[in-house]
Amino acid sequence: MNDGSDQQATGIGEDVSLDWADQRIITLVRRMLTASVVMPDGEKVTVREGTPQGGPLSPILSNIVLDELDQELARRGLRFVRYADDANIFVHSERAGQRIMKSIREFLEIRMRLQVNEEKSGVRKPNEVHFLGFRFRCPKEGEGDDVAVFPSAKAERRLRATLRGMTPPNWGRSITSCMDDISRYLNGWMSHYRLCTPEAVDGLRVIDAHSRQGNLRLERRGVVPSGPLRHLAS
Repeated sequence: MNDGSDQQATGIGEDVSLDWADQRIITLVRRMLTASVVMPDGEKVTVREGTPQGGPLSPILSNIVLDELDQELARRGLRFVRYADDANIFVHSERAGQRIMKSIREFLEIRMRLQVNEEKSGVRKPNEVHFLGFRFRCPKEGEGDDVAVFPSAKAERRLRATLRGMTPPNWGRSITSCMDDISRYLNGWMSHYRLCTPEAVDGLRVIDAHSRQGNLRLERRGVVPSGPLRHLAS
């Protein structure tokens, strides 16, 4: 597994055609599609086309529409993984990746009448692909078949930024409240990234060092940290 064809289909929610027999489902989906979106500042924005990004309806409709793509990839015997409209197809060489990329693009655009997001699609090596917050490192020849799994660079940057914001030099509120927030956040983070392999530990050492500095500040103030803050990989 040396090269992968990474594709993302767009347009799935841009012109949604409802063709289900159950009128209750049609009514529910139509209401969700036409509901106003509330922005962070409280402003309501009317949706005229497409599905609201980040909402539960977008991946549901993607899974319904792209089930045909899953069946086609399975019929061809290809190794692939897909979540909503984000799909990765794994092949043995760059040449095969280019061939599959061309073929699947034609299938999506001609057969399914979907538009491929060219900016996010391409033929890449697996270690250059970030998928659902993860990145991968394939073993070199002779090193076995185990693939190392890491948090993506974006996920690590977001974790650092969040911890910096949650462990400021001057706490503006109850330390106990801050520690509860940190524990909840790290519990959720580690639950999501539990799939990472031991190789990911080295990349977390900088984050761990920052957390330890936060611990030291708390200990100086007579607070003993508990929960996941003191259980980060070291």
